[in-house]
Amino acid sequence: MRLLIFIASIFMLVKGYSAADIVSSDDNWTIHKNSPFLSYSAEFGFKKNKINEGKVIRTGFMCPRYYYDLYDKENNFQLRGITRFLSIGFFQPSFMDIDIYEGNNLIAQVQGKILARARAKFNFYDAFGKKTATAYLNAKSADFLVVSPQGDDIIAHLKGSTFGEVGPLQMKFDEIDFAVDKRVLKIFAAFISDYNEHFIPKPEEVHHHHHENKL
Repeated sequence: MRLLIFIASIFMLVKGYSAADIVSSDDNWTIHKNSPFLSYSAEFGFKKNKINEGKVIRTGFMCPRYYYDLYDKENNFQLRGITRFLSIGFFQPSFMDIDIYEGNNLIAQVQGKILARARAKFNFYDAFGKKTATAYLNAKSADFLVVSPQGDDIIAHLKGSTFGEVGPLQMKFDEIDFAVDKRVLKIFAAFISDYNEHFIPKPEEVHHHHHENKL
């Protein structure tokens, strides 16, 4: 059964199909970005069934290091994600590395990987360097599929906006237990929302993948 789930998830990524019909849970998020033009900061609000679920505030603009601060629904500070200094991700968001701290303790890392068969791939690691999840960018959209380290379980589907910064993002969870901290997923979702326009496929990319899938 796990092998079938893995094959199905890879098939969707290659073909560009959505996982929206597979992942379903009441614990889903809607992410709204609020960032004035040329602002030094941006706010990403999280809601579940229209109820406040906290926020991430990003500070930094056109600089080598950005900060993503996570707050809970009572506005208590929880985690800080810091984009890695001198990372190639400064030039290409698909390769961005993010170190995530709780206080002074490094608790997680998100690392962008170069992968020939996908437009973007991010690995998630815990404080001990153990991989907890992987996120793959869909071939034909700005959607991400988050899967377990072995790729045999679907964790979540992050649906990106097709209009750049216009419109919210949606994260839908599968009804399974998983190792990655949901707070880390919030920081990742805020980062993806922040750079959403970079993950929207260009028309020639969509045409290329469509032609390739026909071969």
